[in-house]
Amino acid sequence: MLPRDEMIHWLFDVFAWLLESFGGSSRLQGTRLALPTHEFFPVSSRDPRERAQQVFDLVKEHAGMSRWPCRLEFWREPSIAEILDGMPHDGTESKGTAGSIFAREGTKEIVITCNENNLESPMDLVATLAHEFGHYLLFTATTPVPGGDEMHEPATDVSAVFMGFGVFLANSAFSFQQLDRGALQGWSARRRGYLGEVELSYALAIFACAKALPIKEIRIRLDTNPRSYIKKAAKDIEKRRRADITRLQRIDEKVPQARSD
Repeated sequence: MLPRDEMIHWLFDVFAWLLESFGGSSRLQGTRLALPTHEFFPVSSRDPRERAQQVFDLVKEHAGMSRWPCRLEFWREPSIAEILDGMPHDGTESKGTAGSIFAREGTKEIVITCNENNLESPMDLVATLAHEFGHYLLFTATTPVPGGDEMHEPATDVSAVFMGFGVFLANSAFSFQQLDRGALQGWSARRRGYLGEVELSYALAIFACAKALPIKEIRIRLDTNPRSYIKKAAKDIEKRRRADITRLQRIDEKVPQARSD
């Protein structure tokens, strides 16, 4: 399965815009693909909040934003199982809110928040924090994202892939859980982010091909669906999009022009 051609064109346009806005091809080549391994996330604490803070610091470092001022705070949203506890249930699907970013009123302090429900899932936690750091990055852009304001949130997902977190985004885009707690039986599904598994897998394939990373080594880190989707995406890029990859590899950062007024 591949994204629609219009979406594929947009993904390449966003990558080109990110490169022009934030460092050019030299930044892309200097960005590592973060993987769910101890090498990238040497987290030691057993306390959920302390672990989350360690992950936050590591995501910030891998994103190349170590010196960007911000802090992590927590909040909690009841799970679907908690909301429906004791009620007959067949199934439900939810998008939910995993995190947010805002400037504290009256200050210049940037705060990134995380839903405490994510703390037990390292994959979801990294994906959530990467998305919020993507927001932070896009806040500093001097030109609008391709597609305008309505595409800002999807472009934030792409920016997280651009910063090296594509494996986490693709693996966390969709989760399915069966429920069996007395009267509460059925299933729940949760979608995260603004792009689906197919689109995120294609974005990850663009990142990998632009850096000449071996797709086979990335696929072993992906869940079943993204593993299949990135294989198809890489074949499509090789067949139809090599010129687009070459264009990305040759992009230099555009220096914003000073206003004449």
